[in-house]
Amino acid sequence: MSDPNKIKTYTCRVCKAKYERKMGNTWCKWCSEECQDVYIKGVLEKERKKAWRQKKEQYKKELGLTTKVDTLQKVINKIVMVLDEDQPCMARPFDNNNRFEAGHVIPRGRYKSLSYHLWNIHKQGTFSNRSQTDDGLMLEGLEVRYGFERRKYVEGLPLLYPTLKLTKPDKMAALKRANDVLKRLQSGEELSRDDINKLIGIYNNETSI
Repeated sequence: MSDPNKIKTYTCRVCKAKYERKMGNTWCKWCSEECQDVYIKGVLEKERKKAWRQKKEQYKKELGLTTKVDTLQKVINKIVMVLDEDQPCMARPFDNNNRFEAGHVIPRGRYKSLSYHLWNIHKQGTFSNRSQTDDGLMLEGLEVRYGFERRKYVEGLPLLYPTLKLTKPDKMAALKRANDVLKRLQSGEELSRDDINKLIGIYNNETSI
C-alpha cells in the first residue's frame, strides 16, 4: 500500500521545472501559483477556440456552405485548363491576368446540374471568377469566341438539364473516364468539348451545333 506521506517528484506542465509533493495530496499540474494561472488561462483559451470552431461549423451547415471535395469537378476543371491553355480569360480577355482557373458560364450555385458540362466551363481569371458580377461577361465572351448560336445553346442548357442525378457508382465511372480523357489531352491528342462530353458520358442528350 502506498505511503500517503511519501514525497514524490513531478514535472510542472507549464515551466517544466521539477517540484515535490506528498503523494497523499491532490496532484496539480503546476509548481506555483504563477504557473497555475498560466495553465488555467491556456485551458480556457483552448476551450474558447474549440467552442468557436464548433459554432462556425454549425453556421456553415445552416448556410449550406459545408462541402466535400468534388474530385470529378477537379479533374474536369483540369481538362478545361488544358483545352483553353492558349486562351485568355473568357470574361475579361484584355485584363493582364496572371492567375487563372476554370469558371462556369452559368454558375453552379444557380444550376448545379451543369457543374460538369464542358461548354459551361472555360478558363477565367481568378479575380473575375470570384466576382459574381462577371457572369454576364462570361456569356458575352462565349459569344465573341464561339458565336451567337453557341451562346444560345449554353443559355438553353438549364432547360435540357434542369436536374442531374448521379449515383455514387455513376460518379466513380465518370471520374475514371474523365481521368482517361485528361491523360489523352496531356499526351497531345486533340479533343473537342463535344467529344469530351460524350466520352465522359454525364450528359446524354447532346446534339452538336
